[in-house]
Amino acid sequence: MKLYDVFSRGIVLGLLVLLIGAGIMPGISGKTERSIPDPDVSTVELTATSHIGMTTCPAGDGQIYEFLKVTVKDAMGTPMVGLPSALFQFNLAATPGTTYYNVLSCTFTPVTPAVTDANGEIKFTILGDTSMYGNITIQVVVLGVPLSDIGILPVKTVDITNDGIVSLGDFSYFGQQYTKNNYRCDFTWDLDHAVTLGDFSYFGQHYTHEYP
Repeated sequence: MKLYDVFSRGIVLGLLVLLIGAGIMPGISGKTERSIPDPDVSTVELTATSHIGMTTCPAGDGQIYEFLKVTVKDAMGTPMVGLPSALFQFNLAATPGTTYYNVLSCTFTPVTPAVTDANGEIKFTILGDTSMYGNITIQVVVLGVPLSDIGILPVKTVDITNDGIVSLGDFSYFGQQYTKNNYRCDFTWDLDHAVTLGDFSYFGQHYTHEYP
């Protein structure tokens, strides 16, 4: 064998070792490429039972909604395990008739351990960053793939006048509805929509709060 043949084969073998080590040749290294989420098989679910919706405050310190559950599966229906929360994005939209102050925005916080489990599931809490009243839709995007399942979350606000501050005008309206059945002022989401002492307490905790 000529010297240059040995030298050439050495270079080729060296390149193969580098490619295998980097996982660029998965068939040889045993590594596999990450699956792509199937938008129609994956699901988005709002799981709260006691509070079917979320009460917001213009200061961004309203109720925390628990939970938004996302289940990610590939086209074969196989759960995608170990996806970190950083790979999830959330697109919000307001349904017709919904009002909000300034910018429609929520904070989504992953529940520990913040990766998809053996079932491909991951949960997030939701907190409104501003005043919102009506219904908002939540579209989840995973690895750049928008999931077909859309979550619809009912929202309320102690900023009843929607001017970015919980003020005397809001208190006046709330006072007129106290002890009555009023969906808008039922901040604690009682099933009978009764405006009770619990709602008064919640309103008082947020009085004078305003959008930053």
